[in-house]
Amino acid sequence: MKKMLMVAAALACTAALSAEVKLQDMKPAPKAAADAPTAVEWQKANDALLAEATADEKLAAFVADAASADALLAQVKGDYKTDPVAAFQVGAVSQWVMGEDPCFLFFWKPSPSSGRKVWTEALLKRASTADDALVKTICLDQLRWCGYNCPGFVAKVRKAGAFSTKDVKEFAEVVARELEGKSIGL
Repeated sequence: MKKMLMVAAALACTAALSAEVKLQDMKPAPKAAADAPTAVEWQKANDALLAEATADEKLAAFVADAASADALLAQVKGDYKTDPVAAFQVGAVSQWVMGEDPCFLFFWKPSPSSGRKVWTEALLKRASTADDALVKTICLDQLRWCGYNCPGFVAKVRKAGAFSTKDVKEFAEVVARELEGKSIGL
């Protein structure tokens, strides 16, 4: 009996794997798919450009003041129309502001912690004022990584998603709960 069950399971797996069904195929149309580079290929091809665009000095300039941070976040657009370099810079700034400050002996190097407040406030502002749900979600996602867990800030995160689609409201709640240190569903 065990052998028959094993044979039946093996046949079922073989039939499932040989099927021509492509679930969650996210490639563009067949003609364009051959020409479209993957994210890894694009990143390798633009490695020098990305290294220059995410140098510490440039990242520090983005969080030097609110206007600079707002200008970078204004480049985030809906419908996946955001320039890839700008998207890369947004993620790099979020990562950079969470980094350690340089030793006091390197006083000329930019300090990531000084830009964190500017960046988080700019992300909150963009998440609150954007008309596009994708832009709101991108900003909220960046806040997951560099936001604060103080009650006032968490309330602002919840408010940023309050007047949007159901998905954005739910995601804002997820971000708020993560900032509070709570697991989802508790």
